[in-house]
Amino acid sequence: MIDAKTTAVLAHLNALCVGGGYKIIEEKEVLSALSGEEQMESTTFREIMRFLTEREWVSVKYEGEGQYCLSVLPKGRTVLETQGAKQVGTPYFSLKSPFSAGFLGGLTGALLGAIAIAVCL
Repeated sequence: MIDAKTTAVLAHLNALCVGGGYKIIEEKEVLSALSGEEQMESTTFREIMRFLTEREWVSVKYEGEGQYCLSVLPKGRTVLETQGAKQVGTPYFSLKSPFSAGFLGGLTGALLGAIAIAVCL
């Protein structure tokens, strides 16, 4: 699991690199697009870029003077998709799941059976 700042940077880079090709991106552009708790300094941004490159989520052809020529790799896109799925995913116990419906049906039947036996005796 990655932190919110890294996720925000990766999501923004993914939005800029539509089509999977390389694109020249300025550090200032990314930093100005981040808001709230996602805002960071240049040194933090560089650390995040190094983190993304080391894990092969982003490929950087060159960097210099606050500019990066980069592309978000399929691993990086997958990370974003799984992060979104974890945040938006269904709760552990949902009434829509077959397991939950079966469990609640069995429990209800057992309770009704117990009440019927208690009334008859």
